[in-house]
Amino acid sequence: MEKAYLRVKRDIIELRLPPGHMISEKQVVSASGGSSKTPIREALARLHRDGLVTPVRRRGYLVSEVTFSGVVDLCDMHTLLQGEAAGRTAAYGLPADVLARLRDLGSDEWSGSLDGPRSAEQLRRAVEFEAIIAGGARNRRLAGTAVRVLDEIERVLRMTVPLALTGLDRLHTCRAIVEAIETGDAERSRAAMRSRCEAAARGMLAALALRPAVRAGTPAPGG
Repeated sequence: MEKAYLRVKRDIIELRLPPGHMISEKQVVSASGGSSKTPIREALARLHRDGLVTPVRRRGYLVSEVTFSGVVDLCDMHTLLQGEAAGRTAAYGLPADVLARLRDLGSDEWSGSLDGPRSAEQLRRAVEFEAIIAGGARNRRLAGTAVRVLDEIERVLRMTVPLALTGLDRLHTCRAIVEAIETGDAERSRAAMRSRCEAAARGMLAALALRPAVRAGTPAPGG
């Protein structure tokens, strides 16, 4: 089940299975190398719980659409979870090797958009940066939920390039978070992470408002 789940999940996040695409059990069996139907159904049910697919009777599973209202809710959840995780991680601290990795990830000066030659690497590093902080909160439920939200955020990011946030803004915010964690300043860490998440939300929502293919759900700003 795990192999099938992870394979289909990455295909959805990386848009190889785009929103609105119908997935059959047969497709998942093929992708997983011939697993039996029971683990395949369990994998699809798990993806449904993640909010990435919707069951359609007698047809299979539909890759969930991205709606403006859904992304508003997703961004709010992202800000709440990552802000709290950043505060807790600063309070608890990180092992030296993990902190060094976080510092390295936070030192990456982006080009100003995610559609440049290093886009895949930049996105991977951004997700890893936040995943490390989520894991440092020392709360498995918080970390697990935060990572699932990050998966959904990554999918939206791949749909909304280039982003409005400049490379300098990203670099400054990452450094502020890392410095706060290094010094154990929970409030500063929480505030810096919330600022990062809110800026990312503004960029994503502005880009989504310009995409006619995205179902509104709620009116886009100015719409």
